[in-house]
Amino acid sequence: DVNRILGYNRYCYTDRWDKDKSRNMAWTYLRHYVKSKTIEQQAKIFNGGPKGYKKKSTEKYWLKIRKELTTCANS
Repeated sequence: DVNRILGYNRYCYTDRWDKDKSRNMAWTYLRHYVKSKTIEQQAKIFNGGPKGYKKKSTEKYWLKIRKELTTCANS
């Protein structure tokens, strides 16, 4: 999906194992799909795809992220 968003083939399937490339792909994906969403919606999109913020199946992932964010804020 990231290559489609970019308009050219920059990444291949195995690039997801490269920490820097994976991070760049995630940012490209989120910048494209997130646009004015809350942190909760962003996490759910990252987990469940472009419409992930509407899916009940992404709730567990959001709770995990929220816990991490709360832990970091209290450190």
